[in-house]
Amino acid sequence: MTAIPSENGMDAETFDQFIEQLQRYVRERLIPAESQVIADNMIPEDLQDEMRGMGLFGLTMPEEYGGAGMNVPQYVEAIRVLSYALPAYRSLTSINLGMVCSAIKKNGTDEQKAEYLPGWQRGEIACFGLTEPGSGSDSAADADHRHAQRQWLRAERVRNATSPTPRLRRSA
Repeated sequence: MTAIPSENGMDAETFDQFIEQLQRYVRERLIPAESQVIADNMIPEDLQDEMRGMGLFGLTMPEEYGGAGMNVPQYVEAIRVLSYALPAYRSLTSINLGMVCSAIKKNGTDEQKAEYLPGWQRGEIACFGLTEPGSGSDSAADADHRHAQRQWLRAERVRNATSPTPRLRRSA
C-alpha cells in the first residue's frame, strides 16, 4: 500500500497493517478524546495504556528490546499519521525515541541498552528534557554554563499508589 522503504526496518506488509491500525486508532480514539485532554491538561491513563499496547513508545526501538524496529522513513510516516490528532500525543511518544533512545541505541553499552530500552519502549521511563527560561532549549548555545539558568530533568522510574505514570524529578 505505502511507498515507504522497508530496508532496515519493519517488513512492508506488517508496516502497512500497522499504519492502517494507527489511522483507525487516531480517528476513533485520539481525536474524540482531544477535548478531554485539553480540559484536563493531560492524556488520560487509559489512552496512554492503549498507546503502550500499540507499541507507540518503541517505534524505532530494536526488536530485540521489544520495539517495532522501524526505519526512519517508516517512523516519519507513523508520526505523520499520529499527528492528525493533538500534538500532545506525538510528543508523548516521540520525545523519548528522538532524544534518548537514539543516543542509547547508538552509543550505549550493552548493559545500558538492556536496562533502559525495554522500559522506554513500554512507556515506563520518561525522557530527558532541558529548559532555559526566556531562551528556549539550546544547551549548546551557552558555553559559559556558570551563568546559565537551567533546569535539567532526568529520566527516572517514579511510581506511587495514586499515579502509575512515571514522573520527572527536577535536578539543578
